[in-house]
Amino acid sequence: MLTLSSKVRYAVRIMAFLARQPAGRAVSAKKISETEDISFDYTEQILIRLKAAQLVKSTRGPQGGFVLTDIPENITVADIIAVIEGDINIISCLAEDCSRAAHCQTKPLWRRANEALKEIFSGVTIADLAQASENGPEEKVVNFEI
Repeated sequence: MLTLSSKVRYAVRIMAFLARQPAGRAVSAKKISETEDISFDYTEQILIRLKAAQLVKSTRGPQGGFVLTDIPENITVADIIAVIEGDINIISCLAEDCSRAAHCQTKPLWRRANEALKEIFSGVTIADLAQASENGPEEKVVNFEI
């Protein structure tokens, strides 16, 4: 089964949550954790990685917390996946040298499927996801077709 890690799924949720906040409003890790129903420790781990990648920044103090470093329209799901998981590769031989590469009959298929996934993830911003969550689950805002 092809799956994304819970860390990726939670990171995308955290970023969409931050995208729904008024511009410049910092939100504490505790508030993010509670609102998104993610353990506080896991939320902190994810925020540390997002901060290291400069997708979020933090401020200290009573009004401190985390904010996006860019507008939500400029941050894609692919950006978040790259921070948490690295390159998108549905099978390992796409990322490394394979002894069968010269005569592999299936590699073009895997490459094509991989590129389709990259295209989808690169075409969806956290602004799209934030808007979709504001409109409710029945509202189809983002097209996820391959």
